[in-house]
Amino acid sequence: MGALDGKVVVVTGAGQGIGREEALACARAGARVVADDLTGAQETAAAIRADGGEAIALELDVGDFEAAGRLVAAAVETFGGLDGMVNNAGVIRDRMVFNLSPEEFDLVVRVNLRGTFCMTRHAAAWWKRQGRQGAIVNTTSTSGILGNLGQSNYGAAKAGVAAFTVITALELARYGVRVNAIAPGARTRMTESAFGELEFAGGFDPLDPANVAPVVVWLLSDAAVEVSGQVLGIAGGLVELWEGWHVVASQEQDGRWTPEGLAEAAPRLFGGRPTRAPWRQSSLRRLIEAARSDRPARRIAVPSARAERRASEETQMDDRQVMNQIGNLVEEEHTLERQAAAEGLGEEQQARLRDLEVQLDQCWDLLRQRRARRDAGLDPDDANVRPPNTVEGYLQ
Repeated sequence: MGALDGKVVVVTGAGQGIGREEALACARAGARVVADDLTGAQETAAAIRADGGEAIALELDVGDFEAAGRLVAAAVETFGGLDGMVNNAGVIRDRMVFNLSPEEFDLVVRVNLRGTFCMTRHAAAWWKRQGRQGAIVNTTSTSGILGNLGQSNYGAAKAGVAAFTVITALELARYGVRVNAIAPGARTRMTESAFGELEFAGGFDPLDPANVAPVVVWLLSDAAVEVSGQVLGIAGGLVELWEGWHVVASQEQDGRWTPEGLAEAAPRLFGGRPTRAPWRQSSLRRLIEAARSDRPARRIAVPSARAERRASEETQMDDRQVMNQIGNLVEEEHTLERQAAAEGLGEEQQARLRDLEVQLDQCWDLLRQRRARRDAGLDPDDANVRPPNTVEGYLQ
């Protein structure tokens, strides 16, 4: 008996990466699958059928409300019903906000957030009309939960997906429809070049997108019938339960606050917390950094004297300048990654991409060393601690 025997499941973004693995896993668990993607869906459905499963493929735009309705209708007409919806389709257009075009912002929100709404709206309406139970698994991201440089559009859309998940779970509970979300960390076509060449000990690849699929199967299954309105992170063998915004400190007085009163109360409100929102690493980032730290010399050749001069210059920056530098490097890196995916890179551009990785490693190491020294009380009043002034010092 499979966990999804007899169920009909729609998976969007099923042409590659996480979505493909989700579709394959649902089929192996006994579900009949509707695989949808603008590219690759036919191959996914063919793989399911070759393995003895049942699947059809569609190439519909989930951000188009009418097309999303046709996708739900296709599941009902082909397989006689609908039991599960996996909203995985997504795109990225990474830019720092001062370079982000309205078109790039709108596209990312349209696919990631509006697409989730369109599919959920049609599926929920069908379940309500039919009096049938159902399960939805949405796809959020730590970029929306924690924030990530260069992804204000993607992060905003994915934060919206997390909020949408919680709210629709409340709305649909009385109709027997469960709604959850995952925040996956995995190697995909969109992230492959950003991760670079990584090796992990023990033969288990924590970045394999197939690691995400069992969580989705479980959330769709009757074994998770009491689970709804939750956001689960998955990276390798780690499963995390996320919770949303909540109060961490407060100050109260009788009557209305004044600007002067708030200025006086602010130190008590923030306490020991940072007054500037920190960049917080996801578990996926920690996995990547652990793999890189295990590589001999991080598999990065010792840079030239020019690179050493650059590293020396970076140590003279304050923390805010280093973060700005990271943002510029990330944007250039993503530009080259998109070009690599579209048309490939020449030798000079490949060398530049490797150089960007070195610079980003140096910047993050610099900030980590500063924080470690401050946390240890070695430089309590100095936000600009100077680490070793050589590239070798950074890469140890």
